Order: sequence, then structure tokens, then C-alpha cells
Amino acid sequence: VAFPIKDPKLKQRVINEGLMILLKDNASAWLMKADGSYVKSKPRINQAPIVGQLELLKKFARGENAG
Repeated sequence: VAFPIKDPKLKQRVINEGLMILLKDNASAWLMKADGSYVKSKPRINQAPIVGQLELLKKFARGENAG
């Protein structure tokens, strides 16, 4: 489900608290290749794995938010 977020402060909060964490996912995300096929992402050598959904759950379990 998608819908517009018209309030500028709320829009920025959604970007900062949700989208940016999910974009850092390097362990469970799928990346689309030029031919339209997908490959599962992997952390680079010496890079800690980041699972976006898990990071969001941990963040909100700690009570962190920008509001």
C-alpha cells in the first residue's frame, strides 16, 4: 500500500526513520540486475551484515524516534 505523505515533517521522519535503514540492508535485500533478474545481496568483506527489518525492530524496541 502506498499513499502520499503531504506533511513535510512527517515525510522527512518516514525517510529518516524507515527508508534510510532499509536502504542500508546488505544481508536480506534483493538487487535487480540489468537483465531484470534478481540476486540476493551479501555484505562485503569486513562489512557487518545489516538486515533492514531487524534494524527497524531493534530501533523501535529501544524507543528511538525523531518525533
